[in-house]
Amino acid sequence: MIENNETFEASRNRCLYQRQYRIKNKERIQKQQREYYIKNKSKINKLRKEYYIKHREHELSRQKVYNKTTAGVKAMRLANWRRSGLIDLDIDQLYDEFLAATNCDKCDVLLTTDQTTTKTTKVLDHDHESGCFRAVLCNSCNVKDRS
Repeated sequence: MIENNETFEASRNRCLYQRQYRIKNKERIQKQQREYYIKNKSKINKLRKEYYIKHREHELSRQKVYNKTTAGVKAMRLANWRRSGLIDLDIDQLYDEFLAATNCDKCDVLLTTDQTTTKTTKVLDHDHESGCFRAVLCNSCNVKDRS
């Protein structure tokens, strides 16, 4: 029993040492990792691709499940907003405001969140030149603003 206790204690001490080492040398470790990635980029990408091909079905099913969760829906929506050019310092707060909006800021119609786009579907209006958020609108008002 003493051997197991000593082994456990030694393992615990090693773990604590490794954690302290990583904290102390964080920048150096990150630099080494970056250099390794740059040097072995094609090899790493090849291994990732092989892994994806081998585990494709599992990854796709896992991704489908995640995309239906609250976190997955939020991640996809924020990625779409960024891709369309939205720039906001606190995008999480903007997302919360978007979720809380029940009526169009322009015509006051009750907003919907359908799978298919309708006139009353909730959309985020932003200036495409500056990327700044303007309002939460219904799809109808958003389309009218474009013209």
